[in-house]
Amino acid sequence: MDCRKFIIILLLNLVSSITYSQIDYIVEDSIKSQGITLRMGADSENSEYVVKVLSKEEVKYYPEDIEEYGFRDGRVYVSRKIDLSTISKQVFLERLVDGEVKLYYYRGSGVKQYYIERDTSLIALDKEGVVLQQLVNDCPNITDIVKSAKYKKKWLAKTVRFYNNCNDFKPKEKDIPKPKRLGVYGGVSNAQLNKSSGFSNAFLKDATYSNSTALTLGLFYDLPISLSNFSLNVGTNISKFGFRAFKSTRNSSQYPVDIESIINITTVDVPILLRYSFSSKKFSPYLNIGYDFAYNMQYEGVIYQSIFDDDIITINRASDEKLLSKTMMGYLIGAGFNYKVNAKNTIFGEVRMSNLFGQNDTLNKSQLSILLGFSF
Repeated sequence: MDCRKFIIILLLNLVSSITYSQIDYIVEDSIKSQGITLRMGADSENSEYVVKVLSKEEVKYYPEDIEEYGFRDGRVYVSRKIDLSTISKQVFLERLVDGEVKLYYYRGSGVKQYYIERDTSLIALDKEGVVLQQLVNDCPNITDIVKSAKYKKKWLAKTVRFYNNCNDFKPKEKDIPKPKRLGVYGGVSNAQLNKSSGFSNAFLKDATYSNSTALTLGLFYDLPISLSNFSLNVGTNISKFGFRAFKSTRNSSQYPVDIESIINITTVDVPILLRYSFSSKKFSPYLNIGYDFAYNMQYEGVIYQSIFDDDIITINRASDEKLLSKTMMGYLIGAGFNYKVNAKNTIFGEVRMSNLFGQNDTLNKSQLSILLGFSF
């Protein structure tokens, strides 16, 4: 055969294959009907029937009518008989993985079930992963991945694909699903009050504010984002600060006075962070960035005025004022590390910096925290 003709035929077959893989189809009595239009439904509908759309009518196919159907987006459903409670039922299973070992998914009324097909046997998987571990225990390369696999489409599909390529697969840290983690932490926070652009308190406008150091206690929940190194970290912590503001005009002959303010607050923070972890077997550095929401649940702000007249000092309680907003919001950045103790437990340390803003006429707050914690 002429070389050019061979190349043309090869290209035509390739184009034909690609085209057919991007169209809807039905397999009935081992005959594949392509170039049709199927109506895509929810998972529960696709498991029960499929609708072929014609010019003037619609035809509904049930699992007893056809062997298989597929949508142009690549999703494939096959007809299988499964056991549901005390009955056996013919349904459509979504085929998530094809190969020596196949993975199927069924979604019915109140039912969400995954199945493994191996040597024509259909085996239901349990949410705890015990059955899956038993089925693939002859591939030690994926032991850690199987133990960490979640009862979700993408996680199970990735695990089964790895198993089908066991001999060629060399696991990496990024291939192991990262678990959700709940943890507790504690540390030391140093806070500073800062004057906002609209702060105009007559007594304290030019005052100097002291820092305050306090213990911080909290808990958090870390939720991995898909198969990536990102996670959503949501927490809450409580701290109690005491600040002092001071201003002196004692050297002024017109009105020699000292102004002092005592500000005590108990604050509950809710940091919502996007975390990126640098993968590692044991030691994993990470970066945080996000929002910090603060609620000053207890507040006390008192201003004292000390008037000097010759040898007489008169101390007056000038006013009780709200120098801080009840609620504050700002940004937070941080960096830290995770040290994996075992598959479930992690020790971590972190440094966080945040800036919180209240109303335009109140004080803002910046904060530096050094934290240590434990997740489980």
